[in-house]
Amino acid sequence: MCDAIAAWRAADEVFADPRRFVGITRAAADDQAKSDASVARSGQAQTQSSTWPGVEVRLPDGSRIPDRHSPTGYVMSRVPDLTAVAEAGHRAGAAYFAVAKEPTTAADAAVYLATTLGINLGHGGTFDYQRSGSLIAGYTQFPQFRDVSNINVGLFAQQAGLTLEDALEIAGGYALLFSSNRNLSDPHGLDSQTKEFITTGFAIGESGVFGPSAGP
Repeated sequence: MCDAIAAWRAADEVFADPRRFVGITRAAADDQAKSDASVARSGQAQTQSSTWPGVEVRLPDGSRIPDRHSPTGYVMSRVPDLTAVAEAGHRAGAAYFAVAKEPTTAADAAVYLATTLGINLGHGGTFDYQRSGSLIAGYTQFPQFRDVSNINVGLFAQQAGLTLEDALEIAGGYALLFSSNRNLSDPHGLDSQTKEFITTGFAIGESGVFGPSAGP
């Protein structure tokens, strides 16, 4: 869908002029900001400790997500519900396709997408539950939430209307630039555990439990 690495590198330049997207994404951005603020408040007190085990993730049908890396045998998270991730992904995808359709902004659609993914899923992003903080201030790590963070990547991407290959390519491009656990022997540059749970999150989205994905 896009050259992920080039998109990441070009994002700052394009978004220096936010007027390009006014009128196309304002409503989606306002809705997302409200949702993101709610998610950020959820579990805030508990996540002050990197040893807090979190809560089990429950899908809309009540099922749990197996995780052999977890001491409980199931995916643990700051919050038990992935609905906010799915909804934010759907909004992001709808806005992306709107940008892509508009002749005056179509050329910047890939950069818009990369920037939106970074805000939501990049290091310290809204749904990056394994970190809090920022590049400048530094990050507090919550390794117990690594797998759910990668599930969030896959689910967000699926609901945004991306393919699994898109999701893995973009995640690999981000890892190449910013991650210490990238795996250059993997076709996408991803560590096996990271790829496993991105794929799991994507499959959850494809199952239909969070409704249809966004589309053109």
